[in-house]
Amino acid sequence: GFGRLYFLARDGQIMMKIAEIINNKRKLGLELRYLYVARQTSHFSAIFDLCERDIRIATIDFGRLTKNMLAWRLNLTYEELDSYVSNFEGRRTPEGKDEKLPEKSIEIIRNCLRSCEPLRRRIIDIAAEKRKSMLRYLEQEGVFDSSRVAVVDIGWTGEMQDSLYRIISSRNPDIELFGYYYGITGISPDTSEFNVKRSYAINPGQTSDFSFVTALELLTKAPHGTTFDYRESENGRMEPCTRPHANDAQIEAVQQGILDFSSNFEDIQSRFPELRGAHAVFAVKLLDLLYRPDYKTASVLGGMLHSSDQNDAEPRETAPVFSVPGALYYALCANSTRKKEITIWKEASLARSGKLPRYIVEYLDAAAILRKIKKAAGNFLNRYN
Repeated sequence: GFGRLYFLARDGQIMMKIAEIINNKRKLGLELRYLYVARQTSHFSAIFDLCERDIRIATIDFGRLTKNMLAWRLNLTYEELDSYVSNFEGRRTPEGKDEKLPEKSIEIIRNCLRSCEPLRRRIIDIAAEKRKSMLRYLEQEGVFDSSRVAVVDIGWTGEMQDSLYRIISSRNPDIELFGYYYGITGISPDTSEFNVKRSYAINPGQTSDFSFVTALELLTKAPHGTTFDYRESENGRMEPCTRPHANDAQIEAVQQGILDFSSNFEDIQSRFPELRGAHAVFAVKLLDLLYRPDYKTASVLGGMLHSSDQNDAEPRETAPVFSVPGALYYALCANSTRKKEITIWKEASLARSGKLPRYIVEYLDAAAILRKIKKAAGNFLNRYN
């Protein structure tokens, strides 16, 4: 029922290019547009009163949260944030600008965001200004041309759509926002008949193993940085401001391969229309390739730089090759956060590594799991004996 679809940056870029192939070959007549929005712009511009949801999103730790990254999320300088926190009830956090924050320090900052009125007012005022700029950009791109808007993205929790809905409904309270996603892993409390989310391949509760997420995000990377602001250009248009980005040539090569496959597959479907009813089967098979990648897939995608946090200025190789000492440390490490600092995508690192490191990780990791099961079983039996 939609004549126009908005594909959200950055994951939506390759999805829009695939949609353009389908749109042209099937002569659907859809209007496809690319919208420069991101977690940074959406979540921050959706701050109206700095509620608990805003604080949770601002301080979420993907494994390497620093004070500098947190300041960036809040559109403050590091010095500003450090000064507010240091002067708040004398609860100074000792970590430096780019040191990883422990949970204790993150909680101190959360409490400061809850109770320090000067800091709260500063953030709310900045958010109001950023929201004005974002609304100008969205209006320019035609988002308010209709009271029903459809966006397309890769998905997961849908919280970015919730923030986008808060922003656009502040301009038009009657607007309806429909999100179409490859997958949704959970339903947020803000989902409603006016803020609708629909998934294609992955539904909430379908799986508890989300190791495929990183691989899919690598496949949908765009050759431009994340959007962090909007500025008026000399011709009066609102233009997105994006951060510098690496791996552009590699991303473009991956995108071209995806587009060649999509074009060929669409031609095959035109000859065998019954294939269109089997997409769910294809999705399961493709996900299985990401759970258990071969050497070539692991080398191409695993060698790309990635970070779960858009504000991380130092993304790392997604799936580095395991050395023997590295494999031993990984297998014996009980801290899941530290393990992710070694490799974000374990299965790809294993596929890229030699036999001995693979054996070490697979055997010792399995042995550690068995020890945990044995310990848990022992505790259970002791409790009821």
